[in-house]
Amino acid sequence: MRHDAQRSPAGAFRRLDAYMAEARERLSTGSALCVVRGDDVVHEAYGGRHGAEPGSRPIDAVSQFHLASVRKTYLGFAVSLAIEEGRIASLDDAAADYLEDAGEVPLAGITLRHLLTHTHGLRRGGEAGREFPPGTGWSYNNTELGPSLPAGAFQSLGVYGCAVLVLPLHGAAAVRMLNGFKPNPPGYDYLADIRRFGDLVLEALECASMKG
Repeated sequence: MRHDAQRSPAGAFRRLDAYMAEARERLSTGSALCVVRGDDVVHEAYGGRHGAEPGSRPIDAVSQFHLASVRKTYLGFAVSLAIEEGRIASLDDAAADYLEDAGEVPLAGITLRHLLTHTHGLRRGGEAGREFPPGTGWSYNNTELGPSLPAGAFQSLGVYGCAVLVLPLHGAAAVRMLNGFKPNPPGYDYLADIRRFGDLVLEALECASMKG
C-alpha cells in the first residue's frame, strides 16, 4: 500500500476529524484514524496519548491498540483468502478437519461457517458441552477453541472503541482505533456511534471525490 502524495482535500475530512476529537474526549485518551481507498491512504489522523499518566506516549502512526473484536474482521479476511488460495475448500467444511487440537471442545457437526457466524452453540468460556445444536441459534461468546488457533481467535473482549468499516461502493475502508482507557459514559449507544462514524466517512469520501 502506498501513501498518496496527492491527499484528498483536508476540508473533506474536517468533520470526521472533529468527530474523532469528540470521541477522544468522551471515550479515551487517544485515537487513530485511517481511511483507505484502493491502494491509497487518503486520510489519516492521530491525537491524544496512550494513557492518562503524565508523560504518556503520544498516539502516532506506529501506535498499537488492543483490537478486541476487531480481530474478527481480519480473521474473516484470512479465511476468505484461504478459500481463494484453495487452502480451505468451503465454509461448510467440518471445523474439526482444520483444527488439530481443540481439547475437549465438542466440534462434531460444527462447520467453519458456524464458527464465523457464532452459530456453533459452544458454551461460553470454553466449558465442555453446548448451549444449542449447531446452526439452530446464535450466541456471541468467548469460547476458546484450543491451542491450534491464534490466541484470542473467535473471542469477544468487549472493547467498543475500535471499528473497521468496509465500503464496497467506494472501494474503501476506514479504521477507527481508540485506546479504551475511559469507561463508556452513561447512555452511550455503540451502534449509533458507529453509524455516525460511517456516515461521516461516507460524507468525507464523497466530498473528496467531488473536489478531486
